[in-house]
Amino acid sequence: MVAHLEESDQVLDPDLSEPSTGMPVASALGLVVVVLGGGLGSIARAAVLGPLDVTGHAFPWRLLVVNTLGAFLLGILATWFHRRRPGEHLLRLFCTTGILGGWTTYSSLVGATLILGHNGATTTAVVAVVVSFAAGLIAAALGMDLTGRVLDRPEP
Repeated sequence: MVAHLEESDQVLDPDLSEPSTGMPVASALGLVVVVLGGGLGSIARAAVLGPLDVTGHAFPWRLLVVNTLGAFLLGILATWFHRRRPGEHLLRLFCTTGILGGWTTYSSLVGATLILGHNGATTTAVVAVVVSFAAGLIAAALGMDLTGRVLDRPEP
């Protein structure tokens, strides 16, 4: 399904190294760009999710949707930047690590899981973790595959 990546072993973690040199990325400007994007993504997430409200035994559906959407968009953007804009490192950091890093929230998933477990909803907690992880992987792969297919289409 992810055959369109062309030797890309770090396409989903572009902030680990610069593709052209393989050197770690940690410039001051890069960090500022990530912070700004992360702030925007966090604000958007807070506007959609509101405060983490896990009570009783309810499955955290809104959290699943936000994280899965973020994974799908990450697959799209990471593939697009890798294939069409490999030199636009700061914009890639802003969009992927920044905005989508702020939009998705591993800490909220962990928090919801702990609250569910504390409330005695252990099965719901385990299902939430497994479904969230699987949905994120599938969504990212679909985003990558879809983008690869679109980029590979011959121009009319």
